Amino acid sequence: MERALPAVAGGFRGAPVERHDGFVRRRYQRGATRIEITIAYRPQRGDDYQQWVTAARDYPLATLDLAPSEALGFFSCDNPAGRAACDLHVQLRAGYHVEVMGGGTATRADLEQLMAAVPLAALLGR
Repeated sequence: MERALPAVAGGFRGAPVERHDGFVRRRYQRGATRIEITIAYRPQRGDDYQQWVTAARDYPLATLDLAPSEALGFFSCDNPAGRAACDLHVQLRAGYHVEVMGGGTATRADLEQLMAAVPLAALLGR
C-alpha cells in the first residue's frame, strides 16, 4: 500500500510512512498546510462499491488517476465552494479505502494538488 504514498508529492514533503496492522499512513506538509493520507484494505462485498457511489452523489467528486468504475472519491468541506477546510474520501472497487484528511489546514485545491501526485493506480499494481 505504501507504494501509493510518495515521499514528495505536488509540492508537499512526506514524513516517514507509518505501518500499522491493516493500514499505512503518511503525513504531508507544505508550509502551514498539513495533510494525512491513510490507506487501508477493506474487501468489498456484493454491492458495497455501488453503495459508495450512491452515497457520494451528494458531494463534490474528486478527479483521480483511476476511472470512476475503479475508484471514486468525494470532498467534504466546511463550505460548498471548497475554499475552507476540506477532507477527501476515496474508495476503490478493489477494496482499498483512502482517507485524505486536512486537519482543518487544507483547502480542496490543496488536496487536489497533493492527490494529482499520488499514484492510486499503484494499489492495483500499475
